Amino acid sequence: MDKHSGTRCFVIMRYGDTEEQRSASQLIFEEIITAAAVACGFQKENVIRADISSVNRGSLNKNIFHELATADLVIADLSGNSRSVYYELGVRHALRANRTLTIMLDGEDAAFAIKNDQNIFRYRNPTSLEEFRSEKKKLADRITQKLQAKKGENDSPVFEFNPLLLEYIDREPSDDVHKIAELRLEIERLTAENAELKEKCGARNSSASRRLLDFDEAEKEQETYGDVICEKLRRSVYAGDVSGFKELIRQIQNNQMIDEDDFIVVANLCDELDLRSYNRMVLEYANEMYPSHNEIFINLMSAYCNSPSKDKRERARDELESSLYIDRDGNGDNPICTEKTKTSTIDIQRALLVLFEVYISMGAYPDLLSLCESIVPGELGVDKTRVDLNRAIANKNLGHNAVALEAMLEAFKSAPGVGTLLAIGDLLYKTGDHKRGFLVYELLTTMRHDEAYSFIRLATRIFQYDFLRDQDNELIDTRLDDRLSKRFSIPLLFKALEKSSTEDDIYTVVSRLRRMRDNTALDYLLSANNYDLLFEEFRTEHPSYGYSEVDYLDKEIENYSGNESRYLDEKIVQILNINLYSSEGDGGSD
Repeated sequence: MDKHSGTRCFVIMRYGDTEEQRSASQLIFEEIITAAAVACGFQKENVIRADISSVNRGSLNKNIFHELATADLVIADLSGNSRSVYYELGVRHALRANRTLTIMLDGEDAAFAIKNDQNIFRYRNPTSLEEFRSEKKKLADRITQKLQAKKGENDSPVFEFNPLLLEYIDREPSDDVHKIAELRLEIERLTAENAELKEKCGARNSSASRRLLDFDEAEKEQETYGDVICEKLRRSVYAGDVSGFKELIRQIQNNQMIDEDDFIVVANLCDELDLRSYNRMVLEYANEMYPSHNEIFINLMSAYCNSPSKDKRERARDELESSLYIDRDGNGDNPICTEKTKTSTIDIQRALLVLFEVYISMGAYPDLLSLCESIVPGELGVDKTRVDLNRAIANKNLGHNAVALEAMLEAFKSAPGVGTLLAIGDLLYKTGDHKRGFLVYELLTTMRHDEAYSFIRLATRIFQYDFLRDQDNELIDTRLDDRLSKRFSIPLLFKALEKSSTEDDIYTVVSRLRRMRDNTALDYLLSANNYDLLFEEFRTEHPSYGYSEVDYLDKEIENYSGNESRYLDEKIVQILNINLYSSEGDGGSD
């Protein structure tokens, strides 16, 4: 470092005309520019931003000119083409021959004669933690190049034009002149700061209770609380306001009022709007802040599992296997639990269930079978039924059909409840057997016909996947007709509110209708006064919707009532035997 300029990095960039621009600019300054400078050896407090740092106190021009003349490195961000940034860059070029780095957001054009300058470092606007790290690394490499520049390696067009010019730091006869100038600037800064403090003290003395009753300040702080932000996000989800949700979620960035539970709520709300990339980014951010939090880590692994990215799914596999001390038998094959698995500090049952899902999402059925068979019942606290069902799914997809059928039926007989059926249905859906998964969800709705969520769950499956019942009670494939699946889902949602109309039930149904973008049904629901008759009244006024699924369930519920055990046994065997092992591929074929 030059003995005159110390180890300061001075950053000039636009302030921004709107709050959004200012937040974006500050994010780039903190997460890319400052992070890169610190990586190159600068102290964080010595990375100074011209428009917001303490350098602005006192005489603005003198302080800025002093930094432009003496800072060891000046980074000029030309993004937004701020006139003041270009002016300050010109001053730096006139005073110093090198160690001036110009950067700009990729896709923007620089103004004036430098628009074709190949030396401008272009950075991208990151959308994930990986991209932030990548941009920081590339900028740090460029900063290192600048700091290693030798005498005569000029980046200033002024000194390039006239290499005989003396730099500012070489023009004074001694260090004393510089020290005196710096002391004068420091005196001016302290004088301005002292005047500001006196003004504040005078205001407090004139009104002793002002500090205690500064409601504006209290309100500003209140707006940063995690529960307040979460409630605003919930209202955005309820209103279907995706744009508003995306704007609000930015408030969690660098917010010390957000705790681990708030992050989990925010991530789940992202899921409700099907914002999977936002869900993943929130969990990644939370996992960095709370690396020992079990639920955040496992939810992040689940998000990776549900990602379309093969790299993310492989990362979930590797991290879960490492956390659970899974051994691959020394040659990369046959993952198995070990004695050390018992000592894992994470939630072993939840982590194993997510790892099962990861294997399924990757089509790694040999791995799934190997891991299931290595789990000794009762040792790891894992539900034996869930292990048996995943073993059955593995066998099914490996062609061991008789073994798979026997395992599914045995699992249900050993634990004949809603939880087992739900696990069977979910696994069938995840392995692409949508038809049989749909039949299981119908059975679940029949069993829990007094609960609103049973109908909501079935409606969601119809809308998200591809089967429903027509007027002849035949299952039809709707993969090419989203409009049809929506028309059959909505009556089930209205039927749900006849069963229960708590605030949570109404919130869930409204959210589903907004995602389906059916304004007719949504307006009807929001104007309703009596939910007890909601379904029948809607059916009378809007007969064009599909009601055959509700009619079918009414008949099944009647058959189920009073004959529960026999009905259930017959149905599950019937479902698991319908062309269960058809050679035509998807279990949805007849």
